Amino acid sequence: MPGRSLVDEVMSGTPPVTVSAIGKWRARPDVRERFGTAVKFRREELGLTQEDLALKAGIHRTYLSDVERGTRNLSLVNIERLAAALAGRLPKLFAAVEQG
Repeated sequence: MPGRSLVDEVMSGTPPVTVSAIGKWRARPDVRERFGTAVKFRREELGLTQEDLALKAGIHRTYLSDVERGTRNLSLVNIERLAAALAGRLPKLFAAVEQG
């Protein structure tokens, strides 16, 4: 807001937007995050724990946790394993990712 000092803006609870902060804003989450969200949503829909799903998919539970948080870049083999373990097909899983 013109005429307001930095102190005024900070004290009002609306800190100024900086150039570095603008670069951190993303219009849409990364595909890994959207995939992880879709996996987690489907897992919870089926009433499975991370351990249950990891066992069904043949992957480690901590790997699945990373997938759900969007910090893993999965191979196609693991994507297929997860889709099968989630009682679905790949197109259905990817449709959920696109909606994400």
